[in-house]
Amino acid sequence: MIQQLEHCLEIMKYLLLVFFDGEEVIAYKTLVSYENDQSVLIDHQDIKRRRDIVKKARWDELARYDDMKKELDAQLAEAKIKVAVEAEIKAKAEFVLKLFKSKYLNEETKWLEDLTEYQYDQIFKKLIEDASLEEIKKIIGD
Repeated sequence: MIQQLEHCLEIMKYLLLVFFDGEEVIAYKTLVSYENDQSVLIDHQDIKRRRDIVKKARWDELARYDDMKKELDAQLAEAKIKVAVEAEIKAKAEFVLKLFKSKYLNEETKWLEDLTEYQYDQIFKKLIEDASLEEIKKIIGD
């Protein structure tokens, strides 16, 4: 009976330690668990060390999630820039194609597809300068 009361007292002391989150509630060893009806004692420093390990693991996990979020945000920003550049090139291509069709009504425009941004800029300049069709086609050959 006395031994059971001592075990209950040890459990209560351990629970006090847990509820007060590591503050020194008791100054001697605390009962942590039972194994085959034998008590395993661990001192407060070991309990604090274990709590510190758990806290560090949580912070490390949060830091890892934060790093992953930053990486995904960077990839998203890069993708948005890429899409914006592609949209700008497509808009230039459409504009140059319309301008070309307005100046050269009966000419084939298939060769004006899939050019670089630089080529579209050069063709646009030549169209503004009223250059000949041969001069414009030279840009594609360069």
